[in-house]
Amino acid sequence: MAADSTSAQAATSQQVRTQIDAKREQITGADKVELPAAKTSSALLDAPVAIDDAPDQAETQNQNQEQQP
Repeated sequence: MAADSTSAQAATSQQVRTQIDAKREQITGADKVELPAAKTSSALLDAPVAIDDAPDQAETQNQNQEQQP
């Protein structure tokens, strides 16, 4: 019976916490603040890379070899 009592107290405790948090957000006005959409790096990573102005790979390798002493 003690296990049932503990589990009921935990559920009641969580319900009370949820109610208190909601009331606090209402009193402070935090419930009216709009959260910005989450910006993640995936948008940047998913964007296509423009390579129109990139030099040819062979051209780049030749320049690197010429610069080495």
